[in-house]
Amino acid sequence: MSRRSRAGGAPSKTATASTPDGELKRHIAALGLDSADSYRAWCRQNGFGAALDKGWQERRAERERAEELKKRAAAVRDMAGHFQALSVSDEAGYFAWCRAHEFAESLTKRPRQRSEELLAHSREQGSTALATARRFDRRPEDLIRAIAVGDVEEASLKPPHLRAIHQAFEAAGSDGQLKDALLRLVLHCRKAGRLLTVDPAIAHLGPQAGNSYIAGLLALARRHAEWREPPETWKPDSHSSRRQFGTLARHLLARYEVPAFLDAAWFLGDDLRGQRHQDWCLHIGAGRNIRTAALPIHLTKRAAHLFLQAPRDLPVEAALRWAQALALGGDEPLARALIATRLADLQEDEPFWQSVIFFFINNPMLDFARIGAVVDFVHHRRFVAVETPGPEGAPPRMAIPEPEFSMKGRTGIALLRRVEEWHRDLARESKRAPLEWPSCGIGGLSWTYRDAAAKLDITWTIEEQLSSRALQEEGKEMRHCVASYAQSCARGAISIWSLRVREGAASASRRVMTIELQNAKRTITQARGRCNKSPGEKRSSPRLTNAPAVVRRWASEQGLTVAAHVFGG
Repeated sequence: MSRRSRAGGAPSKTATASTPDGELKRHIAALGLDSADSYRAWCRQNGFGAALDKGWQERRAERERAEELKKRAAAVRDMAGHFQALSVSDEAGYFAWCRAHEFAESLTKRPRQRSEELLAHSREQGSTALATARRFDRRPEDLIRAIAVGDVEEASLKPPHLRAIHQAFEAAGSDGQLKDALLRLVLHCRKAGRLLTVDPAIAHLGPQAGNSYIAGLLALARRHAEWREPPETWKPDSHSSRRQFGTLARHLLARYEVPAFLDAAWFLGDDLRGQRHQDWCLHIGAGRNIRTAALPIHLTKRAAHLFLQAPRDLPVEAALRWAQALALGGDEPLARALIATRLADLQEDEPFWQSVIFFFINNPMLDFARIGAVVDFVHHRRFVAVETPGPEGAPPRMAIPEPEFSMKGRTGIALLRRVEEWHRDLARESKRAPLEWPSCGIGGLSWTYRDAAAKLDITWTIEEQLSSRALQEEGKEMRHCVASYAQSCARGAISIWSLRVREGAASASRRVMTIELQNAKRTITQARGRCNKSPGEKRSSPRLTNAPAVVRRWASEQGLTVAAHVFGG
């Protein structure tokens, strides 16, 4: 007797591979699908009927089609690099290219066939570039106009300045008025000036993005709504590119004189800092007092006057510090010493740092060579979190040593004593597990030459320090506080380098100078010898006197900039 359901109906069956439902599920899975709905959609896309009940011949044809599609997709993935090299985006574009160039429309090409296609593409590009060059040879203005409207590919432009012009118009995006303003500037400067170059415009900014005269023209074009005069009426009065750009900026945007160091505002890129500095240029150029601008630091009337007279080689923030120090009663050597430290940039809690400047002014007998060490110590005690023991055996925690550190009541002798104690503490930290970090990616230096007089081979090296242990050893040997820079190095903000010399093959290498490099700007901002001595100071060694030439050689090889204050210009 057969087993029936409680309702007396037909016996129930579970779908298996041998049942119709089971066979359908197996077939759908074989096609790489997951449901009946996706199966119907796939069938419609590939020219099959959408019914679920099919014979084995139809299902075999569908599986063959799925396998064909799978192989085709794999072939397309394999050809992706070839598509990119031929400047096509997909299979249809590739087949169209093959038809136009009389190659087989196939995705299975041998290496030799691909090489032939790449050669044809290269020849075609060369012919296009040659035709473009011939077309614009006699009228460069037409080439610039064609670049402005997007009729010329950057890859077809060989001269660096034309590529930079192309990039500037691309950066302008779809803003028609901005592009028109930039075109007017570029056309007039091609005819009247020497500003269509890609060399760094401002020395202390280094080879960073935006620091070229073409990028500066784009920055001026962004302010076209504020132009006071048309660019076509500007006439250069000097052969110096730096001076030409300065007079062009003032012709366009200033009614009154603007300090030369503020020219750097146009080469910082289109970020908040650059826009803020440009606003200051326009503020002064309109005849308004710099004190009424949105400054991050308070300036007295005297400081505002001195700010306008700051040396042209200073960065804008350093010019603010220079004016502040002089206005508070300091002299120019003190101002220069301050901007050779981290105070060259504006700091967190500026009112506190003003009290530090007052301290230096009120202690005029303090050796200027110690100012950098004092500033680093004060910064470390008040602002830098360090690892400290937790309470009652708890794990160590990060805490600022003296968040309420104050300059009130301190004497020069007592403060220097604390600085020396701090140096000794840094040296003792060598017992801890060292903090390590990767290289910043900039190469070092190894330079050997023959000293004919001494009959010795002299070898100078500059090596990056990549651990807190290395910084501790450098600081202990050189008797300064470079070990306190470990966290900044680990964050990648700066890198520390050791300059050493070996005189003769048998002699030991001697440390001569420690160098601080701002990685993003690729700019050397500090370079100190033993006990924070600078080259040229009294009682500095002959090796330290020769060090600047070695550093400049390294900077030239690696495309670095040496800040003007490091070696006195």
